[in-house]
Amino acid sequence: MCDSYTYVNRAVYPKSEQMGQKVYFREEDSERPIEPEGGYGWAKYIAERQLAVFPGVKVGVARIFHAYGPNIYLKEDRSQVIGSLIRKAVRYPREGFVVWGDGAQRRAFLYVDDFLDGLFRLDRYVETKGSLTVNLGSTEETTIKGLAERIIGISGKRITPKYDTTKPVGVLRRLPDLTRAEKTLGWRPKTKLADGLAKTYEWAELRIASWS
Repeated sequence: MCDSYTYVNRAVYPKSEQMGQKVYFREEDSERPIEPEGGYGWAKYIAERQLAVFPGVKVGVARIFHAYGPNIYLKEDRSQVIGSLIRKAVRYPREGFVVWGDGAQRRAFLYVDDFLDGLFRLDRYVETKGSLTVNLGSTEETTIKGLAERIIGISGKRITPKYDTTKPVGVLRRLPDLTRAEKTLGWRPKTKLADGLAKTYEWAELRIASWS
């Protein structure tokens, strides 16, 4: 039998439910309603469905919620929120510390070590037991404002963040239900956000210092 593993993120979950009061998303919530986030989410959703019906293939799908850590992308052209805010803090005052939106949107971030541990566990599960779709993420929630304040604190600088409400902010709230990951993989993230951010900031300082 041929094995196939695809690591797909949380974009398959209904966008409208991420703009309301719903907090935790279970793996089966991608079906009620079927409303992924734009073309990117549809591509992920369709890839899952194609692999699910392919004969003779065992599939591991990890729906990953906001992974970060050393080697995160830092440059302005396509960095995501943690990479962007850390870069701005390291480079401040050469670069302004601007936060997109009003900071009220809420997220939970998964440190890279926990992310890799979950992927390896999923790989072993699929190899020995069969196909599985599972959320990998953290439930340690923070607002983007709170995230910015944590990063400023790590920097040790006197920074007053500026909030740009003309910029896109994405969905309002999204957390993974980790029940299936706990039951099938024996997995939960171990790294606290404060510890992961400190390690990532330390790495980023060295990387940005090497930029010409």
